[in-house]
Amino acid sequence: DWSSCLLAKKILVDTRQHVDYFAKTFYISIGKMIAVPIGADEDIFYPRPDSLPHSRMIIHFHGTFIPLQGVRTIVAAAVLAKEQPWIFRIVGNGQDFAKIQEIVREQELVNVELVGKVSLDEVPGYIAAADLCLGIFGATNKTLRVVPNKVYECIAMRKPVLTANTPAMKEHFSNEKNIFLCATDDPQSLYTVMHRVMTDPGLIEKVARSGQELFRKRFSAPALVVQLLTCLDYQL
Repeated sequence: DWSSCLLAKKILVDTRQHVDYFAKTFYISIGKMIAVPIGADEDIFYPRPDSLPHSRMIIHFHGTFIPLQGVRTIVAAAVLAKEQPWIFRIVGNGQDFAKIQEIVREQELVNVELVGKVSLDEVPGYIAAADLCLGIFGATNKTLRVVPNKVYECIAMRKPVLTANTPAMKEHFSNEKNIFLCATDDPQSLYTVMHRVMTDPGLIEKVARSGQELFRKRFSAPALVVQLLTCLDYQL
């Protein structure tokens, strides 16, 4: 990584937090780096009707079960939510999947549905069925520096997102305006915010619409092209 950064004329990263990290870690000039959000594939992630059957409110997560994502925090919050009329639908597979399965069995969490790995084309269907989508909640340093793909994907589909309150998230998002935020690696905080959100349909709708509008203005493909070319001093 150091040699690649040294040889490059410009370095493209996704957040200002990563700009600071690269500068401190590899002794790279901040002026050499460009921070442009990653966005989402709008040919796949766009608002669509719910086509999956369900009788309870759905809290959705999709990911690869790496520690950064904090799936254990989600499942711990599901323990606190046993009496709520919610289903935690967790899509994906990966590093911590077996451990999560064990916790779900031990805690007898009938409110957690482990879907397993699905194709990328299937993910939007699960998002469309959700009342609330979850981001990341891990305790790793990288958690603080990233805005994960799933946040962009869900807001592109006009879905409200709840994720950890990190410096990277605050670069672009405002709590209860276009996102919902809770403490990092804190199941009680996650549950408390979920309970507030899931019992306020008007707030859910407001944040979902505001999030989609933010995506259109700042994270859509045309918006990102303009940001990148502007950073490169390209004459439009």
